[in-house]
Amino acid sequence: MASLPQNTRLTKDINRVYELGNINELPIAGSQVIYQGAAIGCNSSGYAKSLENGDIFAGFAEDNVNNSAGLDGDKKIRLRKKGAILLDVAGVGLSDIGRPVYAIDDNTFTLSSTNAVYIGKISRIESIGFALVDFASYAPAPFI
Repeated sequence: MASLPQNTRLTKDINRVYELGNINELPIAGSQVIYQGAAIGCNSSGYAKSLENGDIFAGFAEDNVNNSAGLDGDKKIRLRKKGAILLDVAGVGLSDIGRPVYAIDDNTFTLSSTNAVYIGKISRIESIGFALVDFASYAPAPFI
């Protein structure tokens, strides 16, 4: 049986490193090209890649990064890990506010969880087929 860590209360001030904002940067899997605006997933080894079923949602790419000739971790991708994004969501209408949204791949979004990854919830309908989606990386459904 593994032992639990000892509790150690602070006895003096300690400087902690904080990150502000909704930006993250992850190493990219080898042989990947990630396009700006793509939904990003993490594979089982923790490397970023274009999202597909079975991945963990990590956010949306801020840049285009080509690691097609590289190995795992040779390049990094900057991404938004939390926020709101306007997406083309198949079949979405006015009555869908608050419903969960899933990604089938890096650019296909749906209300169905079948073979898809949860990314967030609809906060506003912009027009038929287009919704503002509140998203957060690594968030289990529902996170809002």
